[in-house]
Amino acid sequence: MLYNKTKSRPVGRHGRCTQMKGKARWRYILFLLKPLWRKGKGYLFVGLFVTVIINPISQLLMALLPKEAIDAVARQEPTGVILRIVGLFTLGLVLLSALQAVFTLFNEIISTRLNYDLISEVYKRALYTDFRYFDDPEYFTQFSFAQQRYPAQVMQVAMILLSLLGNVATILTMGTLAYQAGPVLLLITLAFVAAQFVLSLPRIKAEAKLGYDATALTRPLNYTSRIMQQKENMADLRASRAGETVLKRHGEAIRRVADYWRMYSIRLLKYNLPSGILSPLQTSVILLYVILFVIDGDLTKIGLYASLTAATAALSAALQNTASLLGSVATALVNSEYVARFFETRSEIEPSELGGAPTPRGPLSLELRDVAFRYPESPFALEHFDLTVKPGQRVALVGENGAGKSTLMKLLLRLYDAESGEILLNGQDIKSYDVHALRLQIGMAFQDVRILSLSLRDNMTVYGEASDEAIETVLREFGLEKLLDRAPHGLDTLVSREFAEDGVVLSGGEAQRLALARLFLKDFGLLLLDEPSSALDPLAEAKLMELLMARTDGVTTLMVAHRLSTVRDFDVIHYVENGAIVESGTHAELMARNGKYAAMFTRQAEKYQEEGRVLSTQ
Repeated sequence: MLYNKTKSRPVGRHGRCTQMKGKARWRYILFLLKPLWRKGKGYLFVGLFVTVIINPISQLLMALLPKEAIDAVARQEPTGVILRIVGLFTLGLVLLSALQAVFTLFNEIISTRLNYDLISEVYKRALYTDFRYFDDPEYFTQFSFAQQRYPAQVMQVAMILLSLLGNVATILTMGTLAYQAGPVLLLITLAFVAAQFVLSLPRIKAEAKLGYDATALTRPLNYTSRIMQQKENMADLRASRAGETVLKRHGEAIRRVADYWRMYSIRLLKYNLPSGILSPLQTSVILLYVILFVIDGDLTKIGLYASLTAATAALSAALQNTASLLGSVATALVNSEYVARFFETRSEIEPSELGGAPTPRGPLSLELRDVAFRYPESPFALEHFDLTVKPGQRVALVGENGAGKSTLMKLLLRLYDAESGEILLNGQDIKSYDVHALRLQIGMAFQDVRILSLSLRDNMTVYGEASDEAIETVLREFGLEKLLDRAPHGLDTLVSREFAEDGVVLSGGEAQRLALARLFLKDFGLLLLDEPSSALDPLAEAKLMELLMARTDGVTTLMVAHRLSTVRDFDVIHYVENGAIVESGTHAELMARNGKYAAMFTRQAEKYQEEGRVLSTQ
């Protein structure tokens, strides 16, 4: 068992709260009611009016209508009187039904907006949860469960609350009416309802567990849906047998889900059969009792019989619904705990610390002292790592794949924290700064560029607002004038055709240049560039690097590179191997040393020369 540093409450292996038992679980109902009270007061008040006032009155009128009409016939009232009685009751029922329809429509509008607001809370929570959790499959299951169930669970708790109050009103109304035949009829109704409730108990926990287990089982199905909707994946799936493999694994996942549902259904069959038999049995017993002991041959009580039949049916339904709702409370407790686990995931990095050090301005200095870091269940990606970068200095990290270079970038963005050692920015521990404010002072260009399906303007202003003139200027400066020329709506043109047929689709090189261009709409204290030209051909890469060298003059820059020709003019080059720096110097110094850097540079130069000879002969 681990414990949070600031609180003594037990948390799980990955920092999440362990499962709570007993009375403590009831707090999860309050957990679901809080967003409903914040965002859905109107839904609660309207629902309360419908369930506690309109519905019971409607049921009372429906129960009294046959009695009053039949009694009028038995008294040999004129046809006009009978029609007036039926008409008045019907008018009341119609008005109540119309009122209920209006309020129900109003609540559907509110609940639709509330549903989207609640989903947004899930996404916001995921955005501000420590990045390390995205290495954990269990967290993804909780994330998926919260996406699918959080709004539904909030609305279910609201439904349970409103239905319980409505059922209480109906039970009091119909119980009073049924009591005209004496307490025996009430006792018969209560006995059957109690039997139904006892038979439903074994299903409660199983149904709650089913929902969570099904979320984990259906994640592969959701993955297939996600990748099949992304155009960039379709080329890979068609170019090889990858598509067939994906569909094969999809079919296997479907069979696992079907097998699980089959097992679950068979397990519950023994509880569902007796429960289904009780309902017709109850109807017959009540019918016999009313005929034999209430009417007892007195035909003038036929109206009472009709009224009692309707009343006991409504009473029984309200009692059974109440029992079912009590079972739903138990299910909601379990499900709400699963949802709460997602929201209660403990983050140590993302929450902004009040009173942190002021965000530094101007070129930053950077120092790493004996830093070590490893991913879960993996060897160290960095170990005993030392690095110093002076303000305004351009520093390159080179080496073979898997040496830990990109991991260092993630540590500097505080996507992860180092296991040991220190990372200092301007001489202060990086953890002392507000992480979100600090990131806005660090410009980052990832190797695997993800351009959002938003407008050109939105993609260019992810770090802050900029004028249209400034955006267009920097786009042209980075060789994206053709992108502007083919954008039918200028900077309002969507990047991708996911939501608009006239959206623009970027090539890999254009996406990388756009990701770089937006960094120069703002002055950053530190630029982190991870293979920023990997999608460009050598000539385009050379032009881009010439531009970057001019643009980063005086800006603290740390760049990861595999093509060593791109960093030969950097102030310092570090060769990284197995998570540690093994060589450092300028390009000239490292070539003179004739070590690992020189060997790698020579191999790449020979490769480019060979490719040039092949191209010249074609």
